[in-house]
Amino acid sequence: MKILKKALHPLYSFLVGIPGAIRRASIHVKVAIVLLVCAAVVGGFIYANRQTDHTFAKDYAAYANIAAQGDNAAYIPGAENNPVRVAIEQALTQILQGQVTDAARLTLSTEGLSLLQQSEAQIGDISSTSAQVDVAIAKMQVDVLNGFAPSAQVAQIIALAKDRESTISDIRAYSYKSDFETEQIFNTIITDKGVLTQAYIVQLNDEIPQVESEFDARSALYTQLQNTAQQIADDYAAVAGLPIPTSGSVTPSSDAGTGN
Repeated sequence: MKILKKALHPLYSFLVGIPGAIRRASIHVKVAIVLLVCAAVVGGFIYANRQTDHTFAKDYAAYANIAAQGDNAAYIPGAENNPVRVAIEQALTQILQGQVTDAARLTLSTEGLSLLQQSEAQIGDISSTSAQVDVAIAKMQVDVLNGFAPSAQVAQIIALAKDRESTISDIRAYSYKSDFETEQIFNTIITDKGVLTQAYIVQLNDEIPQVESEFDARSALYTQLQNTAQQIADDYAAVAGLPIPTSGSVTPSSDAGTGN
């Protein structure tokens, strides 16, 4: 400890002597000292801002990559070229509208339940990716809070990222609901041993307005998701001095997420 004190004594003496030196200095020297202090403060401010921007740029790049995967996962269950969805719709069409035997209708319903398991696995992928996106958003938020003077645009990017995940959560809920309603159709046909009764036809017709409402709601969510993702990209591009990372998000088809 004595050695440390002895080593630091010259620096301590210098720092203690600064106020006295300033008082004894000429006006020109005082101005120079003030300017040096101001330059140091401004330099420190600029450095801190650059460090914050650099950290956020890295965090955003990681977020943008996983968020694009999250968007893709949300689009897949309702994509018009999704083979699982296509097979389910074909089975439903033949069961409800096709001129098929009761035995064939029973077989189609059984196969439909297997297809729904694949569809639910695809919906489950949304949850898996969303968990990773949540971690990326939290990393951005923590680093921004620990940073220096975050801009309003950075705060808005984080808020929009949370909105984006909320939209995907709603899409996931509608996707599960659509599969549940389809499963009920298959199970009813199986229970009735392949017979499509007139009473059940009337029941399904009565449910059409609700199905159409859910269709419109999920379609609107896909549009909202696309708009929010674009807004986040635009806001990031507007943050001065930050590089713009590219991401491979997929644009949904015109009827992505329509379900039944």
